[in-house]
Amino acid sequence: MFLALLYRPFCKKIGCAEKTLALLMLIAANVLSCFRAPPLSELFLESQEIQNLLCPFLLMIRSKQSLFEKSRTRFTAIVFAGDLLFVLAAMLVGHAVRFEYFSEFRPTESFPPLIAYWNHFCLGLLLYTLISHNQHLFRWSVMLSRARTLTSVVKVTALWSFSVVGLSLMLGFDPPISRFFMICSAVSFIILLPLWRFAMHAVLHESGLFENCYRHLVVVGTGSEAQQFAGRVKEGRCDLHRFQGFISTGADSLEEDQLGRLDQLEALMKEGTFDSLAVANTCLPSAEVVRIAKLCEQNFVEFKAIPSSFEVFSSCLQIHNMGGMPVMSLAELPQNRALNRLIKRAVDIVGASIGLMLSLPVFAILIPLIKRESPGPVIYRQVRVGQGGREFKVLKLRSMKLDAEASGKVGWSTQDDPRRLQIGSFMRKWNLDEVPQFWNVLKGEMSLVGPRPERPELITDFIKEIPYYQSRHSVKPGMTGWAQVNGLRGDTSIAERIRHDLQYIENWNVWMDLTIKFKTFFNYKGAC
Repeated sequence: MFLALLYRPFCKKIGCAEKTLALLMLIAANVLSCFRAPPLSELFLESQEIQNLLCPFLLMIRSKQSLFEKSRTRFTAIVFAGDLLFVLAAMLVGHAVRFEYFSEFRPTESFPPLIAYWNHFCLGLLLYTLISHNQHLFRWSVMLSRARTLTSVVKVTALWSFSVVGLSLMLGFDPPISRFFMICSAVSFIILLPLWRFAMHAVLHESGLFENCYRHLVVVGTGSEAQQFAGRVKEGRCDLHRFQGFISTGADSLEEDQLGRLDQLEALMKEGTFDSLAVANTCLPSAEVVRIAKLCEQNFVEFKAIPSSFEVFSSCLQIHNMGGMPVMSLAELPQNRALNRLIKRAVDIVGASIGLMLSLPVFAILIPLIKRESPGPVIYRQVRVGQGGREFKVLKLRSMKLDAEASGKVGWSTQDDPRRLQIGSFMRKWNLDEVPQFWNVLKGEMSLVGPRPERPELITDFIKEIPYYQSRHSVKPGMTGWAQVNGLRGDTSIAERIRHDLQYIENWNVWMDLTIKFKTFFNYKGAC
């Protein structure tokens, strides 16, 4: 938005071609900034609002700056300083490659000396600082994972490149920025920065500093929710936390991993065996939760509360003010936000249009084969339930005999289903029977990726039997989905399908959609 505001005052300084290029760069940068999703551990370990879920009247607990915080701050400062040096090095390499080693690639009247590019260098460093912060490149969940580091650096590189070129053109820097210089800088950037980050990752793991960065966590409660959360901590999914044990809240107890009872909590705190506590038993009286929170404050222990009131979409929780009181509710789902809807719809229109054009030869081959084996309509229309519970007619290439549901019984096809055509098995294995649904996508009834739509006759029973089934209708259904690429198609567990669908809805991002599309072409596990 800041870049867009700068565009108008400076647009008179550059030509039409440069204006267009700058605008396209800014649009690309804004679109790419949507391609990220929060880590799964963010809900429990970084949200201060959730820590006060059950005690909204408590002041935010402030613990003293521990060795954990000091070590992390120092290490982050070192990484940030190193990042800036390597960004500058990448731009110096880009300048050398463009104007010294490849000076004849695109010859100009005069080549700008290194000092003439100081404004571009300063702009590059400033934009890297802003973009890396926006993309959470200094979050510990990123710095502790080589895979996350590499993924984040690729995103930051794309955003940084587009932003530097776009803003330098709008500001009318002299000399104008060289596009080839920027390409060379971006390539150097994407090589040098991961190498630096990987080196610091090795230093962090090999030194004692890494040990000082851990928090030692206990969980109050021993129920299923407490054990599930503890399991995630043990698996390393909650960054920089190590599980120490459970605190029993009553008659319930465990033979393993139990540190003590709730009435022993203060004594355990004074022993210093843990410095972080999560309440996973919201059946405790409010007064008892307040007492635990006060003990945490007095002993400099980090306090957390797991919001079991929300069993689905818990990472979309937000706190807002109602009548002067803090109220927790579900925020707008990621793909239902205005910009994300626009991006997803644009991708759907482009993808469905290309899909229909590419599928014309498929129609030309399959239609005669279907008619030869089973005369009658080739396109099969079936009522399905879409977003918001609205019904629509989904289109499919017919893979069953005409009298497949003559008995009136509604259900899924099974392996070696006798009602299926011979060509139908092939079509289902390679998802070719779904090709006409590109038209449903163009009409806006479906998306390329989303939960698969079901028939209303089946949904009536599912709503009663499967918890949170209706939540999958909060977004558009898709031609393919997270459940399908994980082998949950046809006669498979509906509960597992719902679990995967809800995971997709809650954690949606553009990269996830692209991954699902790619897997759809190569994963036909469970096809029937």
